[in-house]
Amino acid sequence: MLTDAGAELIIKTGNLLDIVNDMLGKTLSSRPVRISTLRSVGTGLLAQLMSDLSKVRADIRVEILDDTEREESVLDVLNELGADIAIITNMEAEKYISRAFVKDRYVAVLPPDIAMQGTLRWDQLQSLNFIQQNNPHSIQAVASLRNYGVHLRSFYKIASVDSILSMVENGVGFSIVPQLALPENPKTYRIAVLPQLIERELVVLSRPYSMLSHAARTVLDFICDKPTLRKTSAYRRQVIELAA
Repeated sequence: MLTDAGAELIIKTGNLLDIVNDMLGKTLSSRPVRISTLRSVGTGLLAQLMSDLSKVRADIRVEILDDTEREESVLDVLNELGADIAIITNMEAEKYISRAFVKDRYVAVLPPDIAMQGTLRWDQLQSLNFIQQNNPHSIQAVASLRNYGVHLRSFYKIASVDSILSMVENGVGFSIVPQLALPENPKTYRIAVLPQLIERELVVLSRPYSMLSHAARTVLDFICDKPTLRKTSAYRRQVIELAA
């Protein structure tokens, strides 16, 4: 049976925890909110979201780490370098809070001299070298085409989308990349929808500890807000779809 002294101790302990959590929240809120993300998401979507956030919450500082297209590197920043939020493809990450975000589809990027009429046909590309975007999810996306009888053998493997697009523009070959990775205003290369629907589903991961910060919670809620996402250029151009 709980004594009066025991009950008082529990109340004091609870009050102490509230004070500690409040202090932690204030400490966390005093530093920038750190977001680790795939480069394509940082350039194609997050940059606009942060611009929109600054118009309503100019007091919140944000640091975006988007120098990679490899999910493992994004997770390393979350695991080891103290990022508060990460945006990656849908994968297992049990110790973090996961929220559905958006999805985009893979498209073909073709040299400018390829004549396109209607839907892309794979036989149109038989004479071209295939340039594989060298990250696990893109490799998996290309492998999934085998289910439809499409077997692409990589002639080049390159991590950087910018380098891939430069090679495609110079007629070196063609590639398959997430549409969000492409600039809003393409130069001379052509973009073609694949005959098969191959999508990339993105999620937002957050550290439970970081969510003690009011600033981090505000940023998380803002970038996941569906009405806000519908205002982005990527959504209006039908580059992304909102996750269910």
